[in-house]
Amino acid sequence: MKRKWFNPSLYIDALLQLRVVGVTYLIIIEISALLTCISAYLGSIRLADLNVSREITYTLLKANPVYLFIVTIFSPIMSLIIFNFLNKRNASDVFHALPDRRTSLFLSLFAAVMSWIAVGILLSTTTTIIGFVFFMPQTVTFEFSSVWALFYALGSGLFTAGLTALAMSLTGTLFSNFAVAGLIALAPRLFIMVFITSLCSLLPILPSDAIPFWLQERNNPIFFLFENLFSTQANVSPFQTIYAFIIGVLYIAAALIIFCRRKSETADKSAPNRILQTAFRLIFTMLICLIPCTAILNTVSYSTEFPGAETIFGFVVLYIIALIGYFVYELITTRRARNLLRAVPALGILVLLNVLFIGGALTIRELTLRDTPDAEDIASVRFLNLNAVSYNKFFNDGIEKIEFKDREINRIISTALQDAAKKLRYGNKNITKDALFIVNIELDGRSMTRRLSLSYEEFSGLFNQLLKNDDFLKFYKILPEFDEVNISISRNTRLQLSDADLKSLYTTFKAEVETLDFKTWFDYINNNSFSGDRLHQSDYIYLPDELTLIDKKDGYIRNIPLSSLLPNTSSQYMKFSNHIIEDSVITDMRNSQSEYGFEINGFGFVDEFGTSKAVFIFVSPGFRPQPEQDFLNDLADLFERKRGLPVDINKPFWAVREKNTGRYFYFNSDSSALPANLPKGHKYYEPQTVYYSTTTVAHTAYTSTGPTITSKVQP
Repeated sequence: MKRKWFNPSLYIDALLQLRVVGVTYLIIIEISALLTCISAYLGSIRLADLNVSREITYTLLKANPVYLFIVTIFSPIMSLIIFNFLNKRNASDVFHALPDRRTSLFLSLFAAVMSWIAVGILLSTTTTIIGFVFFMPQTVTFEFSSVWALFYALGSGLFTAGLTALAMSLTGTLFSNFAVAGLIALAPRLFIMVFITSLCSLLPILPSDAIPFWLQERNNPIFFLFENLFSTQANVSPFQTIYAFIIGVLYIAAALIIFCRRKSETADKSAPNRILQTAFRLIFTMLICLIPCTAILNTVSYSTEFPGAETIFGFVVLYIIALIGYFVYELITTRRARNLLRAVPALGILVLLNVLFIGGALTIRELTLRDTPDAEDIASVRFLNLNAVSYNKFFNDGIEKIEFKDREINRIISTALQDAAKKLRYGNKNITKDALFIVNIELDGRSMTRRLSLSYEEFSGLFNQLLKNDDFLKFYKILPEFDEVNISISRNTRLQLSDADLKSLYTTFKAEVETLDFKTWFDYINNNSFSGDRLHQSDYIYLPDELTLIDKKDGYIRNIPLSSLLPNTSSQYMKFSNHIIEDSVITDMRNSQSEYGFEINGFGFVDEFGTSKAVFIFVSPGFRPQPEQDFLNDLADLFERKRGLPVDINKPFWAVREKNTGRYFYFNSDSSALPANLPKGHKYYEPQTVYYSTTTVAHTAYTSTGPTITSKVQP
């Protein structure tokens, strides 16, 4: 009796046929999971040995970056093996003579392929989860919400296995199997990608954001794989998973229909008929023609003169190469020289395809350049990327959702768009001024996304208008929650804070940022004077460290300097820093023969005339004269008295750095007056200058020329 849909016996037999390659696949994908677990474990141990405490969050793809690669490689291999009988006439006759309907034959064989693929995915995913949940240090966490990526892996396997089955149903030789599979997998996406790239080249005002997301090349599992191969930041969207499954199912449905109608005589032939052979040949050649097409578009669009003889000759050479490829494909796939003459008439179709590609791009360019609405036609605008100085997603999540309905903003946008379109129409491709940004323009019943450019003066005017929007100010100051980021003290690797301490520090930081007005905060994160791992004073007093935030999901990094603008955060940081100072450091300060040197900074002091003073002293290792040692003894006594007390950065304080370890400790002074026994130097310097001396003690006392510190701190 012929089975209509599925034959269990045939399915089991197909599983056995694939056992060699299937077991190989399982071993490789399992080894990849084990190796990535071991690699992550050793990496966390190495960080622990370096005294670097940092929580690392792994997603499924980050934990096993070669996961998709293995699935994508073995899926078509298994399809090639199980449907190999389609390339051999005798074997094809045997399978077609089995007492099964072709639908049952195809589905039973294909189910065997997907069973091996699914088992490998589940096995590798399970191993990865077990390894990261039960055998990793506490600093390593696994994001369980990423496990759904296994469905993307399954969809990728369905996609590549399906297109291979489709190619084998359409062709009858191994070479044509590979060629047609490549055309099915890559040609549509390459045509779209090159067309979009050509448009963006012709229209610098057209950003990638203007391209519908369903046309993006990353939706194709093969393109996504090679774009993100071994990437630890690869993320898969739900749309990509759905896309892979839908296209995979469509490939399988098409393969099933063609398989059921395929004649056994197609085996050993490049295509079942001349129409499909011509279609494959045209698609292959058109891919080559994309090169001269894009060259012609760039030449025609940005030249007011007719191309010269040298340029035209280059186009001719490129098309001759494409023509050679056209006939070579026919010769290799059919292996009959007489078919070359039959292929000549279809060259007319190839010419038409080139004309449509070039003409379509130029038509869209012209329509886009004419679409320049006036200010009164604009209903609202949304900024997708302001590209301000150090503009960062951390401080702008959600800004793209804010609609600005301001006449002046509309005027600025409309003028910028019209100026850019005018330049492009007259062949001037360089429309960039000082500041680039991407804006979505809402019109009556439609919208457009454009990349525009303004001078610094124009951009300043635009930004001043944005500052009038309360929602804009609010979103720019929103910080991520503690659980959404990895937080560390980036420059002080010796300062190891527990999760509780980091959370306390970050909570203080967030609360302090909320008290700042927008302009102060904006200026601070974009134009601060932080200069690295040394204390200094300019617009604020800067500590030698930053608070580093790394988004767990997207990997965005933001460094926020610690300074007198954030007095509570700075005070808490200095308290934690003081905890790691050992008593031996104080002993070394008291020992005039110590082999360790010290850097001493003092801020917030005034001299006898009431002038603000900041102090820098470098004490070299070795013998110290008694006056200088007396000063160090006084500082050591002061630190021991103040050691457990909070440090107020807006009151006179000392910061001492032990040169051997590079660690700082901080403590407030009892008085704002400069110490009477301050070691005397021989020069005064500007605040930006740090003076290093080869003598035993070098002293710099300089006048603070910046604004008073307290005026920069919010109450």
